[in-house]
Amino acid sequence: EPGNADWTHAVEVAFNQTLTGRMGYKFREQDKKDWYKVTLPADGDLTISAAAQTTLRLGGTGMNIANANGDALEYLYYTHDMDNHDTDTTVVFTIKGLAAGTYYFDINRYAGHGGYTLTTKFTPCTLANDAGEPDNNDWNGAVETGTDQTLTGRMGYKFREHDVTDWYKVTLPDDGDLDISVAAQTS
Repeated sequence: EPGNADWTHAVEVAFNQTLTGRMGYKFREQDKKDWYKVTLPADGDLTISAAAQTTLRLGGTGMNIANANGDALEYLYYTHDMDNHDTDTTVVFTIKGLAAGTYYFDINRYAGHGGYTLTTKFTPCTLANDAGEPDNNDWNGAVETGTDQTLTGRMGYKFREHDVTDWYKVTLPDDGDLDISVAAQTS
């Protein structure tokens, strides 16, 4: 404080680390927003939890990524505000399907003043990505494979765009049947 009032000065958060912050204390101006950043080492899910003192009401938390030039943020996700009845003192949200990369999020003051704790948890995807990424999104980049093989891949992880198609190529040694089985991981 007060250095993390904008995203370009966001505080780096490590996983399973608890940070503390304060908002709403008056001097010349009130602190209304704290910015943080987290770097995901792989594709997976990110859980952010902010627990406030009862004198502080947190607003919704925004999740953003820097644009390709690194000079502005692109919006990804926004949570609900805490309730106004002093019963909800924690905001927890999980963003599923994030690609590896650096993300920025803000903790907002809705009303009042007080302290809060912040924790993050990262859950990586348990399946390996396919060998053709990121080039097997059309038939020209199809990954060549043989018969009687088990392959793994990933789809749907978002950073700047979604991976929605993986192409594979198999050459059969003779006429016959080809059975293909696909099983998706639950999310």
